[in-house]
Amino acid sequence: MTTDPPPEPPEPTEGPARGRPHRARSAFRRWRRNRPFWAALWTGTGGFVIFFLPMAPLGKILQVGVGGIAGMAGGVVLMAMALLILLMPGQRHTAGVIAVIAGVASFPLSNLGGFYSEGGRKL
Repeated sequence: MTTDPPPEPPEPTEGPARGRPHRARSAFRRWRRNRPFWAALWTGTGGFVIFFLPMAPLGKILQVGVGGIAGMAGGVVLMAMALLILLMPGQRHTAGVIAVIAGVASFPLSNLGGFYSEGGRKL
């Protein structure tokens, strides 16, 4: 049993001439419906947030240490899985499992999102 959406019926050729923007939008819509587009978009957005938002000057990153770098690696893996979901929809289940594992692992690897710091002090 498959969960893929049914094929979209062809667009009517009758009526007024369709412009280039409409054809491009229709082509993008057909491409998007053959892939788990929204899953890839949200996975990539999550990877972006985990990787880019805590970015700081190099001196600050070096003070954070291995925890910050490991947390950023989780963001890179999430963004890579988002691309894999879009480019290879047949591998979406495997990429989704890896994305969930990387997302869950990035939380403790980044010192619980900044709520925990060395020595048990809260920031």
